[in-house]
Amino acid sequence: EDGKIHEFERFFPNQTLQIHRTYFENISYEDLNDIDGRCIQKSSWYSKDHAFHKEKLFFYKGEQLARVREREAPGCVSYEATLQADGKLFCEFFSKYGVPTMSGYIEADLLTGVWNLYAEEATVDTTGLEISVDPKNSNLAFSVYSAFFDVSLPALIASADADFLKKLDTIDWENAESCFGDPTSVRDGIIGLTSPFGCIREKAMGMVSGETLHQGSLYKVTALAVPFLVDLLDHPNTDPELVLTQLRWYAESAHPYVEEALAAKSEMTEEDEDWTISVLGPLDAISAGWEKIVKFSSDANLVNDVISLAKDGPAAAKDFLFEYAKSKDPLKRATTVDAIADFSAFKENELLIFLEDDSALVRLVAAIRTALFHGGETPKPFVDELIKSLDNYEEVEESYSQILSNDSALLTDIALALASIRSSQTKDLLGWLSDNIDTVDIGSAAHQIASSGRFGGLGSSSEFSFFIIFLFYVLQSSFLPEFKF
Repeated sequence: EDGKIHEFERFFPNQTLQIHRTYFENISYEDLNDIDGRCIQKSSWYSKDHAFHKEKLFFYKGEQLARVREREAPGCVSYEATLQADGKLFCEFFSKYGVPTMSGYIEADLLTGVWNLYAEEATVDTTGLEISVDPKNSNLAFSVYSAFFDVSLPALIASADADFLKKLDTIDWENAESCFGDPTSVRDGIIGLTSPFGCIREKAMGMVSGETLHQGSLYKVTALAVPFLVDLLDHPNTDPELVLTQLRWYAESAHPYVEEALAAKSEMTEEDEDWTISVLGPLDAISAGWEKIVKFSSDANLVNDVISLAKDGPAAAKDFLFEYAKSKDPLKRATTVDAIADFSAFKENELLIFLEDDSALVRLVAAIRTALFHGGETPKPFVDELIKSLDNYEEVEESYSQILSNDSALLTDIALALASIRSSQTKDLLGWLSDNIDTVDIGSAAHQIASSGRFGGLGSSSEFSFFIIFLFYVLQSSFLPEFKF
């Protein structure tokens, strides 16, 4: 009958279903009383195949939280908080192997005393910082990292390169448009990326990303920040994976709007200026910093990021792509062909050489990307490869989904490619699709057309492609289950 339990019941299941419905299918929660009369709240998450995913237990003495225990794998505690005699909660985090990674105290819902960050071999004194936390919340670790960041920032500024700081302080951060209205935090975040501690760098990148990128939207502060992120690739403490991934997100967010931004730039109004800069600025900085980026191509964990960023590089970046396309791995070759096709200087005959590849995946990627870029000007060999793929596309479907810039189902891309070139085979294709329509991802297809800037040549055929999407909807309609062309 504890009030906390009722609040937990009302709020928790709905919140979880809304946020985690993609990942979790079933949620069970129980309210029990143990033999000591303490109130227990239990919640368990399960994956779609009903395998255990996570569990949280909350123990109360009256209304006072006495213990929290969280497991992320059967038998393995990932977080535990225990009430001490002095009224503080002692909190401890563990790795999946049961090794402590962090520990410290909470008092009156505030971080207090010295916290130990074992993984970083560091400590942070949170006394007087007045950082509010919820001991039941898994974001507690991030709050500790935030405290570590705040305590460490003055020393990072004091030890920073003088020229770097001078360049940073020439920017009018305060008046730059940003996502949540705190552009000055981007400056601090950039400095934080030079920390020798990984948790500080992650916190710092969160600060930068939070103000510079939101659901695909870019801001003037984004264009101001990207040159510094590129320069940081030369810093000895930089985490290149963290930075390259962020640069890639900026580039992929800018791509759908490049043509519109270039058009606005030629007839620039004051209202358009910030938006145009926010789209083109990050891409210009990536191109200018290509030499800093490409040096990470020898790292197997980073090369996909480098390939993706090569799309926005100078002419030398295309040379890199063609050289990398000689890889013995078909998936790497296909990924590189996909990147070449996104390159601004891409021509309709440029990928013909890849139609001779012994991998069906490589040939099909070359054909799809050429058709989506060049529409009716697509050379016949590419069209023939697309039509031929209808008989064996399932053989490469799984590999195709791994290509780094692909965001839709293979069959959907084949359909859009043939639609964009107005192929004489399109009617036959649609008839064939009527038998296989369950595998077509309409949402992704519609998204690709809406973002047609990503497929440069699609513009002239976009109305026809919209018509194809309409037919997809008709074919999937329960009102016409037997419809055939």
